[in-house]
Amino acid sequence: MLLRLEPVISGAEMQETMPFTIVYVVFVRACVFLLTTNYANVVRHTGTRDIDNNLRVVFYGSAVLFSVNILSYLLNGSVVIPTSVLVIEFIALSVMINAYRLLIQMVYFEVINPSREKSNVIIYGSGQHAVLVKKAIEGNSSLKMKTFAFIDNNNNKAGYQIEGRDIFNLHDLERLLKSVRIDAIIIPSISTSYHVKEYIMDLCMEYEVKPMVIPDVRFWISGQLSYDPVTNIDVEELMDRDPIQLDMQSIRKEMRGKTILVTGAAGSIGSEIVKQLLPFKPGKIVLFDQDESPLYALDLALREDFRFTRFETAMGNISDDYRVEKLFMTYKPDIVFHAAAYKHVPMMECNPYEAVRVNVSGTKNLADMAVKYGARKFVMISTDKAVRPTNVMGASKRIAEMYVQAMNRAGKTIFITTRFGNVLG
Repeated sequence: MLLRLEPVISGAEMQETMPFTIVYVVFVRACVFLLTTNYANVVRHTGTRDIDNNLRVVFYGSAVLFSVNILSYLLNGSVVIPTSVLVIEFIALSVMINAYRLLIQMVYFEVINPSREKSNVIIYGSGQHAVLVKKAIEGNSSLKMKTFAFIDNNNNKAGYQIEGRDIFNLHDLERLLKSVRIDAIIIPSISTSYHVKEYIMDLCMEYEVKPMVIPDVRFWISGQLSYDPVTNIDVEELMDRDPIQLDMQSIRKEMRGKTILVTGAAGSIGSEIVKQLLPFKPGKIVLFDQDESPLYALDLALREDFRFTRFETAMGNISDDYRVEKLFMTYKPDIVFHAAAYKHVPMMECNPYEAVRVNVSGTKNLADMAVKYGARKFVMISTDKAVRPTNVMGASKRIAEMYVQAMNRAGKTIFITTRFGNVLG
């Protein structure tokens, strides 16, 4: 009222009109605020949705005040409050109701998580995902992080800002790392290409900056971002290729309802193969291993953790001709995953006889029985040490590979060799 009428208003008019005006406007505003429960918002978590709701509630109150003015004019030829005063009041209240909430939010987070104690991070990207990442890390006091800047591979976005933070081109990253203390760079785990990850990783190693990844936004709904959104970069992120996408339908069609034999099932590779087979609903999995305790542990895990019972445990050594033939005669597997082997190079250097007996003779037994009893497919798990073998273990596995490859001409069984190794070494 003072802003609108100060040049002409008198003290008497103020005393006569202001008490009623104040009571009238406060009453209308209070009723609207109570009806919309706007007071129930937690102030320290004020966001864009809350600001939007605040503006909507202020608008509702102004609509009531304007409606009363229109009704009064139609009945009495005068308004209760000057229209220009209502406009000023609407603007002032809209600014103040949001400004005080944001001020309280800023003070609260600065008190519980002071800026001087936070580490500077750079976020790769400048889209909606990057904005959500910024809000997630800065809203979590336990992380003690603040966003210093965004970097993007898109030249058109460089020079702009997101929530007061500059967007730099990816090629400016090295200059930033030289001039400012940056503690970490956050990289989206899915949307970032390998070449960008490689470039960022090289700079992180050079300037001793921690590279971190964050789950794709699709997984946030499952709670992965609740209190621990960022993690150290996985070794898979350094692979010089995109992840291989498996044809899950084709695999399911091939495995569903089949009897599958896994040798070395209790070992690190064999047990993982068994667990990976479960979603494809095989008819039966035969677990073959000579190591009693790990085989029993796998038996318990399948029953209790995976609720899977369509399996049989069979103990024995793959170099035992009688045991292997009895196994094939009893179960007649459709598919064989052959993971049983001695794999430790130093141990096999000291025990070459065992390397040949198990890795060569054992594989020969299994391959012969697969052909004899009509297995449809035989997958041998070999090692990268067999590429140019310079040790007993590698040489024994290479001999086994050569025998398995030759068996493709011995019958209808399809023989496949795959090498597992330290491909990131």
